[in-house]
Amino acid sequence: LPFNACAQLLFIGLQRRALLQSRGIPSSLTDMFNLDGMGLHVLAFNGIYALLGLPGQLYYALANNPSNPLSLFAPDHALTFGAITLVMGSVHILIGFTPLIIVDQHLSIGPALTKSVTTFGPHFLPLVGVLICAYLLAFCGFIACFIGVLFTIPVVVTIYGVIYNDFFRPAPVGAVEQPSSWYPRQS
Repeated sequence: LPFNACAQLLFIGLQRRALLQSRGIPSSLTDMFNLDGMGLHVLAFNGIYALLGLPGQLYYALANNPSNPLSLFAPDHALTFGAITLVMGSVHILIGFTPLIIVDQHLSIGPALTKSVTTFGPHFLPLVGVLICAYLLAFCGFIACFIGVLFTIPVVVTIYGVIYNDFFRPAPVGAVEQPSSWYPRQS
């Protein structure tokens, strides 16, 4: 859990820096670690977020038969494990932007979770497609002798920042913006 918390803080810092740069705000390396006093909220959310994989882990541990290691590939076990994984993945996609909402909009965990689900819920399938492509890119960097991760993880973080910026971009003063893509701008 401590490694996960440090990784989450680094990830949210990189996302925040990408968000500032996509908004045209100059940012330095110190801005990446400036969470505007919302670091404890992000860490508390990380504790909740770490529990997201618990149902799949529990099912795997309880359904595992040591005398028959292939028992998890039986149709009933595979279907149940697939359904649990699908639900966990869907929840991950819907609440994955919550730390950025916490830091950017200075909300506590509950309102940030609600805002994340209500904003990204209607655009779930296109968001799934974009994030699958982003994670495939990161996976390709991972299998390229681990060194590719140094190049692909910043791209994935930037994708998160740009998606967030497109949904929560401040409206320009005096101009009406027309949506030109699959998601509307939030005001």
